[in-house]
Amino acid sequence: MIGYLSGQVLRVFPGGVIIVTAGGIGYTVYITEKNLANFRENQQTAFYIETSVGEDFIKLYGFVTPYEQNLFNDLRSVQGLGPKGALAILSLDSYDKIVTMILREDENFFVQASGVGAKIAKRLVTELKDKMKKKHLDQVNLSASSEMIPDNDFDDITSILINLGYDKMKIKAALSQLKGHSFSNADEMIRKALTIIN
Repeated sequence: MIGYLSGQVLRVFPGGVIIVTAGGIGYTVYITEKNLANFRENQQTAFYIETSVGEDFIKLYGFVTPYEQNLFNDLRSVQGLGPKGALAILSLDSYDKIVTMILREDENFFVQASGVGAKIAKRLVTELKDKMKKKHLDQVNLSASSEMIPDNDFDDITSILINLGYDKMKIKAALSQLKGHSFSNADEMIRKALTIIN
């Protein structure tokens, strides 16, 4: 199975690109509209690849980052939302914005995507909210370099918690209680802040 492709863009078409590898083999790769705007013919590029196999087709879906690829797979796991619908959702906005909308259970955001109706949007936020919250916390991988969290890290922590869907004022109130306390790393501080907020 193809996991990664790199090569030169031979052609750009609505919905994707054809790239030619160093071995001279051309692959059609379907990508988000958002990413499509960044590619030109003869440009060197690379994609993380997901393969969709049907009775009479094999389609390759390409992603610029592994985070985008993982989100695509999470979206595909929702009943009734296939690869095309997942790609349409990824075309709506950035990775962080889409995850934030899942955490906020903003169904209206997702019905903007082609082929996504109200029922699928509701199912999506219901099924993925807890998974997205866990993944966001797992991706917090700040170094455990000191016992005291520097003040300039508070802005980063605030941003992370906002992306998790929490109210900014509640975040600031929680973090103000934690100033002056010792933590092994920022991840521990985030978890402590969440216990105060909740």
